[in-house]
Amino acid sequence: ERLAFHKAVIRKELTDAGLDAGPWSVRQHLARGATVAALPSVATIWRKLVARGLVIPAPNKRPNASWRRFCWERPNDLWQIDATHWTLANGTFVEIINIVDDHSRVCLASVAVTTCTSRAAWDAVERAGSQWGLPARLLSDNGMAFNSSRLGKTVSFEANVRAAGILPIASSPYHPQTCGKVERFHQTLKKWLTARPRAHTIVELQHLLDVFVTHYNTQRPHRALHGATPTDTWHATPNAVPAGHPITDTTTVTRLVTVTAEGTARTRRYAINIGVRYAGCSVTMCTTGNHCAIFHDGH
Repeated sequence: ERLAFHKAVIRKELTDAGLDAGPWSVRQHLARGATVAALPSVATIWRKLVARGLVIPAPNKRPNASWRRFCWERPNDLWQIDATHWTLANGTFVEIINIVDDHSRVCLASVAVTTCTSRAAWDAVERAGSQWGLPARLLSDNGMAFNSSRLGKTVSFEANVRAAGILPIASSPYHPQTCGKVERFHQTLKKWLTARPRAHTIVELQHLLDVFVTHYNTQRPHRALHGATPTDTWHATPNAVPAGHPITDTTTVTRLVTVTAEGTARTRRYAINIGVRYAGCSVTMCTTGNHCAIFHDGH
């Protein structure tokens, strides 16, 4: 009964601090200063918490074990970057740019900004790179600040990433699971922030982010890492590095265009003359970097 009470106290402390407070997390905190043989199992802790009404069973919830996990073999093999919304104490909407290492789960940068622009996103990458080194690949969603290939454009963020020898990768549209690690980090971060008074300014919010990142990277046991911290996992394996040369843009944008009366087909800021005999015809333009292939009627 004393141990059950201790479990309940630990769960309340974790919940009040805005930290994960499931049976696995409770067991990790019980393990501090105890022998493994003396520790109850996760299942036992779960039953005790249910008995005290601190956990509500959800039998229809998909179990964690059913998910297929994947991670790159080395730190800096791949970073995940994304922005999430937050509000200050006066109701002002701001954004937080988070970058997470796919292999070690280290939070490489968590930066408060007024708006997530391409410039702000690249500044966050440079900030992370100054401490952790730059990655070989960088995964983002299809947000306008990160990737605008579907509009036939290359934003400054992607241009800077390629120039640094980093391969940019865009996730599948409407599939947030592709960037699942940074999406999960958003959730963990917001839970921690919600347990504290709202910041009044961007500067105050940044201070809170810095405090949380230090705790997350160096103190918080990570379930996906079998209880190790992200920093310990980072230092256990040699890092990957970017390519030693700029990465060529290999994104192909396909558009259906009507040829002008002067016989030109326009794509992006270019006008390509293909002859007045095609005036008014519909042609397909496939553009990859500075290369463009034009097809009409299968030719």
